[in-house]
Amino acid sequence: MVKIYSVDSFKLVYREIIASSFLVSIASLALFLRLAARWAKRIRLWWDDYTIIAVWIILWAMFVIQIKYAQYGSGDQMTTIPPDNVILMLKILPGFQLLWGTAMSLAKFSYMFFYLSVFKASERFRRLTFGCMTIVALWWIANVFQIFLICRPFKMNWDSTAKGTCGNRPLTYALVGAVNIATDITTLLLPVPTVWSLQMPKRFKVGITAIFCIGLLITIISIIRMQSLIVLSFTEISSSMVDPVFWTVVEPSLAVTNACLPIIRPIIAIILPGHFFSSAQKTPKRGQGSGSGSTREFRNIEEDGGNYPLSPLNAGMTTSHVVSDQKTWNNVGGATAAAAMDTDDDSQRRISNENTGPLGRITRTTEWEVQR
Repeated sequence: MVKIYSVDSFKLVYREIIASSFLVSIASLALFLRLAARWAKRIRLWWDDYTIIAVWIILWAMFVIQIKYAQYGSGDQMTTIPPDNVILMLKILPGFQLLWGTAMSLAKFSYMFFYLSVFKASERFRRLTFGCMTIVALWWIANVFQIFLICRPFKMNWDSTAKGTCGNRPLTYALVGAVNIATDITTLLLPVPTVWSLQMPKRFKVGITAIFCIGLLITIISIIRMQSLIVLSFTEISSSMVDPVFWTVVEPSLAVTNACLPIIRPIIAIILPGHFFSSAQKTPKRGQGSGSGSTREFRNIEEDGGNYPLSPLNAGMTTSHVVSDQKTWNNVGGATAAAAMDTDDDSQRRISNENTGPLGRITRTTEWEVQR
């Protein structure tokens, strides 16, 4: 008979559930802001949005499983927990692993779909991204195979009395986690060289790179999770599974939050104006000098047009030179002939035709004004 425990029966388990609930809530808020930003800008959802929504749904399922594990006696000793509880926890474990692998794979796909939507011009970058997608897909397939084939027959995952064999499950989990860490690092650092090759202010490059590198926190969590799996003992599964279950929920929750950060950057800019994430900078006052006592700041060119002179190379000297090039063609019966006639001004030249015709004259005037 299955015994139901209170979730606060063991302090460590209860504290980890509180921490997980906080991180899952942050991930949910980040996803809500992401969708709100898409709606505000009237941008249709794309594959990067759909995949991260799927990760969020899986995350909630994993969080529910973490709570169920606490109710089934996670944290208790094998000598005191009912055998039916242990069997139930072991039956849930393969599905929990499958949810984790699927969530992390879809999270990486969401990142890379986002890269493809932003960096469309670079064919080399697109090939690299598709190559990383292939590696992640193969990793997911390998993870599925190890879940269903590591114990033969499959029921040996929870029934140790069945005739058959099981591989070294903790070692297998660690190897799968190691490949996951490698793909984490590759996926998160993939766009950094492309970002720094763009023509934009350095502070923007630093801000965007910082958003991507926040994802390296996920790699740290992956390492901690892998270490907890190495010491996992199936002879004391109820007490040794507490930390692995917790870190397995933390990892996709951070992945959802991190995937939403680039999309909600304008909202972050409103909350934290003037930081790396903000593209709206303070506009210098009219007439403000550019000497040592002034501050040079980036200012977007206004869309209503106007003249934007270059910064003076010599503050004490201003030279203006106007060049005018005027050409006139006369067309007679579809044939055009031109003869040059210089005026008194060396900077102006008129090209005219001595012939006149019924089609009249076409005049083109081009002027250049250079200020320095």
